[in-house]
Amino acid sequence: MRGPTASSASRKPEPGEGNHLGKIRNSEPGRRTRWMRSWATQTDQLGLATRQRIALFALAIFLESLTELPGQLIIGIFGPFTPLANMAFPALSFVLLVWAIWPSKNQASPAAGRLATEVAPPRGRVGPWVMRWALVLSLGVGALGVMQVARSISGSFQHHYYTNDGTTLDQWAAIRLIHGQDPYQNSSFIAALRALGQLPAASTPLRLGTFAANSWLEYPTELQLQALAVAAPTTTSNGTIGNYAPEFEGQVSYPAFAVLSLVPFVAIGLSSVLLSAVICLALFAWAALRAVDPRARPWLALLILADIPMLNSVLTASLDVTVMLLTFLVWLWWDRPWLATLMLGLDLATKQQAWFFALFFVIFVWRQAGWRPALIRLAGAIAIFTAINLPFFLVDPHAWLRGVLAPLQDPMFPMGRGIVELAVARWIPLWPNHVYTVLELVALLLGLLWYAWRGARTVPILGLMLAMLPLWFAWRSLTSYFDFVALPMLALWLAWYWPNAHRSGLPTRGVEMNGTENSPTPPLDSPLAAPGSSVEIA
Repeated sequence: MRGPTASSASRKPEPGEGNHLGKIRNSEPGRRTRWMRSWATQTDQLGLATRQRIALFALAIFLESLTELPGQLIIGIFGPFTPLANMAFPALSFVLLVWAIWPSKNQASPAAGRLATEVAPPRGRVGPWVMRWALVLSLGVGALGVMQVARSISGSFQHHYYTNDGTTLDQWAAIRLIHGQDPYQNSSFIAALRALGQLPAASTPLRLGTFAANSWLEYPTELQLQALAVAAPTTTSNGTIGNYAPEFEGQVSYPAFAVLSLVPFVAIGLSSVLLSAVICLALFAWAALRAVDPRARPWLALLILADIPMLNSVLTASLDVTVMLLTFLVWLWWDRPWLATLMLGLDLATKQQAWFFALFFVIFVWRQAGWRPALIRLAGAIAIFTAINLPFFLVDPHAWLRGVLAPLQDPMFPMGRGIVELAVARWIPLWPNHVYTVLELVALLLGLLWYAWRGARTVPILGLMLAMLPLWFAWRSLTSYFDFVALPMLALWLAWYWPNAHRSGLPTRGVEMNGTENSPTPPLDSPLAAPGSSVEIA
């Protein structure tokens, strides 16, 4: 007679099995909580270990969402420790992301030729209460996310106020481009502000002109920005448009695809470019959900709706949503040379933070497939970047360089959620700008060296986070730099490390998640494109 299995031994009695537990479970409270007990304790087709890792992702995304709380509310809760709280939210989120994807201790591998049936649990205990809280918080915040998506869709076809000047300048640049003007020449934030009916508070003030006498820690007030924007001219006496309010960042500060991608929406007469961000979000959701196993799709969809910083960026038509989409596709399609190269080229031509991702992606491809495929992708991406930007560079090289390098050379006031937060709060002295630049470069170099030595082989998805980590030490470490890596990391983890995940392009050379094999692919350190492998490498 066969003895009881582990699952049957731990199974709770069903109603009518001869004890009082049946009546208890059949009660209304029992039915209300049964699904939560199942999520936190039971083993099913999804796998308890997978749900534990998803719970860590959920908590990381929730901590990121706390940065979107009103400033006065955070001050009311944390009081004098508000600067530490502002730093702690993204820092703890990063810790949870690392915990969620870090390989488990080596386990016995399945017999040769067999698949792993379940992802190994994360290191350290992730108990039922942690999982329940993660689920409850995600459901609650996800309900807000549904409203944010509805607001974004409805706002796509009417005038919309942006909360960042980058979108204002990019839309105005697209309008000028349609009328045959170079968007990088004579760029003016005041002209864009008045043409699009935006608010001056959504601007990047510079320590110039009226604000030149301010110390670096005296950020201009909203009333000062309002008064200056009302009084500032946009043209000279002969009608020449220019940036005659040097106190505002007036340059189109991104490569050319940031402007070109908005041209279709401006050309059809939309008063805002919010629809562009909505489409990018929809494409990301479609690609991510399609890449993962159907059993994991509900949880991934829930966390997309629970990522309030990302949804708020959609609502303000931020370019970061486009970068998130392109970066995710670059890594998802890393083994499809033409697609990966195209996405990487567009990514580089959209926003400067993509340049950080590209460094780690090249190392990733090198460690998986060798130098030749890595260099081919990089060279092709640079060619695409050049083809998109060269026409604007040839028209006026100085204007193009002035715009693209504006974030590096213009005297912007320090701000952010990195170490500069402590200086802005006057907890520590504000160091000279070049000190933060050196710290960034050191962090970037150390990240690249570690990733090339070990990370790209053992924890390849960590490259997405390491790419943004140097900005933690930046003079301006905005939250938008850090809020767009959790979802791509989760989607890639589900796509690559699920049993049978080779359908989604699982990296097979040097990638070991659990000490077990998750797909019938070549063993560790074997040639990636070995005979019979389905992976196509350039």
